[in-house]
Amino acid sequence: MRILLGIFFLVASSYAENKVLVKCSQAKSQVIYLDTGKVGKFEKDKMQLVLFYNDKMEMFVDRADVKIIPSKLVNISTNKNILQFLEPVADGSILYTLHTNIGILTVQKSYNMIIKPLMVNTFLKCK
Repeated sequence: MRILLGIFFLVASSYAENKVLVKCSQAKSQVIYLDTGKVGKFEKDKMQLVLFYNDKMEMFVDRADVKIIPSKLVNISTNKNILQFLEPVADGSILYTLHTNIGILTVQKSYNMIIKPLMVNTFLKCK
């Protein structure tokens, strides 16, 4: 219980100390089967994200729809209208692309499933 309380206070205090860049919701996702090229339809998704940064200009992502510790992002772009970040995860990376001029965030993640390799594309509206 103490660990859960500690995580809650860490996440809650992270917003107080950091600056929110965007809050994103209204997600739609699609699955692409990489072995066959079959592309699924976009469907509503419950994903909600918050991108924020600290005084050192380090970027973080927080999943507002699930309780996890925010992840540090690696900036891979130099364009001010299209910001791109990688989130290192255990089985690869997640690519985030924020189109600042239209307020859209895209998220791409590939999976090497036992049966089929697939990629999930998600786009969210941001404010």
